[in-house]
Amino acid sequence: MDVSTPPKPTPPDAIAGIRERIAAQTGLLSAAIVVPFGVLHYMQARYNLAAMDLVAAVVFGSNSWMIMVHGRPMLPYPTLVAALAMALLGSVYFIGNVALHWVFPAVLFFYMMLGRRQAHASCIALMLAAAGFSYLHSRDIAICARFVASVSLTILLLNVVLSLLGELQQRLIDQSLTDPLTGALNRRGLDDGLQELARSAEGGQQAVLLSFDIDHFKRINDELGHAVGDEVLRQVVRVAREGLRAHDRLYRVGGEEFVLALCNISTDQALRVAEDLRQRIAAAKLLPERPVTVSIGLCAWQRGLSTDRWLGTVDAAMYEAKHCGRNRVVVSAA
Repeated sequence: MDVSTPPKPTPPDAIAGIRERIAAQTGLLSAAIVVPFGVLHYMQARYNLAAMDLVAAVVFGSNSWMIMVHGRPMLPYPTLVAALAMALLGSVYFIGNVALHWVFPAVLFFYMMLGRRQAHASCIALMLAAAGFSYLHSRDIAICARFVASVSLTILLLNVVLSLLGELQQRLIDQSLTDPLTGALNRRGLDDGLQELARSAEGGQQAVLLSFDIDHFKRINDELGHAVGDEVLRQVVRVAREGLRAHDRLYRVGGEEFVLALCNISTDQALRVAEDLRQRIAAAKLLPERPVTVSIGLCAWQRGLSTDRWLGTVDAAMYEAKHCGRNRVVVSAA
């Protein structure tokens, strides 16, 4: 198991971050489109439909205005979706199959406004209810069957697209947090990781940072080439991962410098982890021409210690290990 990165979550909601913007834009557009139909229905003496159109336009327009001005919707999105569904079903009930066309943009809107599970249930319920009203109005089972099939296909295609978007979004998130050379987490994720680790420590769990640096790495690059240096980095990460637990996190924070975040572990246990890491890397024979070793600093979290100071302290311990002869572990008391 790759313990340098967190377990892969379910692909994220691909539009969660822009849902308000979508709601504002589609609300204004919907209000602008519905108003002419309300006027038409009024002129045709379909006053019930005209009233529904007017209410829908006011609700959508007001909701968009609230989002643009105050940054939040006037109605919760499930309530907005329920109101739209009732208006659509009312249209199908009063004017029959002509109103079925509106179900298709409504399905899109439902998936934009709701989470996937809620949208599944809402769209299926709307489809079946609209098909039922259509049959009551026309008694034409063929139209109902085609309608159900086409809406079902629309729902299926939407889910395919949303799943692909979610996977692409998760891949971008992973790439932004992962070092492409070694596969370890990168400096971008370290700050959040340290904050999370500090919160766990404040809650009673012991936490320890290890900072380790490859000894004489510049000499490896200069004498053997950067390709060999890159391979050494990859192999050091591979060896480091072999001895870690699933919830330990390994970060590459510099050229040849790494930070290992350990939670729910005592200082003595962390020291054994550090010594084991140092010995395994030294014994791995990563280069045939020379040994590859690491210098390691260790610092346990203490109450009142900021994450910046914690990281600075463990770095200082690592540099002390280098100054004391390299290929050793130095424990800092913070």
